[in-house]
Amino acid sequence: MQELEMLKKLGETIAAPPTEQPSGKRLEFISAKTSRRSRPGWQLGGVAASLVAIVFVGAAVVADDLKDGGSSQPPTIILQNAALAANVTNRPEPQSHQYIFTETVSSTPAQWQQPDGSIKTLPGTPVVAQIWISVDGKRDIASRQRPNHGDDWTEMIISSPCGRPLSLQASSRAENGTDGPLCVPYPAYIETLPTNPRAMLSWLYGDAPEHNLTATAPSPARSDPSEAQRDLAFENARDLLTGGRYLTTPQRAALFETLAMVPGATTVDQAHDGAGRPGIGVRLSGGDTLIFDPVTYAFLGTPTIGVLRQAAVGQLGQIPS
Repeated sequence: MQELEMLKKLGETIAAPPTEQPSGKRLEFISAKTSRRSRPGWQLGGVAASLVAIVFVGAAVVADDLKDGGSSQPPTIILQNAALAANVTNRPEPQSHQYIFTETVSSTPAQWQQPDGSIKTLPGTPVVAQIWISVDGKRDIASRQRPNHGDDWTEMIISSPCGRPLSLQASSRAENGTDGPLCVPYPAYIETLPTNPRAMLSWLYGDAPEHNLTATAPSPARSDPSEAQRDLAFENARDLLTGGRYLTTPQRAALFETLAMVPGATTVDQAHDGAGRPGIGVRLSGGDTLIFDPVTYAFLGTPTIGVLRQAAVGQLGQIPS
């Protein structure tokens, strides 16, 4: 969190005067960087989505790099600024032997029906969660949680989705004549996730084959997606950001740039993430809200999950320095 505060101070210190127009050269420079991308993708799973969220704390984009959308910014401007901010962060590709550590604060509101039939919503108790997911998705998943104010951790171990190599499981199925499901890995890092916005859009719409780790050519993006497809795109994006996944710099920038292409989103001016941090949100009608820092445009979380930090570590249970 100290890094995020430093970003805010830096942005405020070097911000351009309100009447000054953004620097065209600087915007062109960052936009050019955003287009330098390489890899493609597959469809999302959900083993650990209810436990964790991905954190993004990175370098600040100075005020004159960002587009001024006014007091109530259009969702496309928010998402484009988030893409610009993501593109100058340092999120290198992790190694296959590593684990991705993610720390979040979550708070699920409780709803109670009143005697008059109305529903009263009360804030939930904030819980800090830490989880370790292997980069390749074939090893044990460890997690622990505690109350937001306290040090009493509850340790949990989630069995590996792939206790044995897939080839051995397949041969065992054939030998025993069983028809149970094969092990499906839950990798913290999806190497084939697209970094091209059009390919990413198809991935978010669900065109990439589910759990296909080698899919590199999803169908062309729809020009007129249905409401269900738009909802699915935002749900898949939310799960990537709050499901224990790790996105590299070009993947993360492409994700936000792609969401700006999805029609029907609205702005939530006064939003708060699961950690209680104020921000500016983007949502589709009836869907979850993606919340961003109003100064740095860093992704903070959703109304029920606040993403605190994330890092690649060498061992299960290791806390990053």
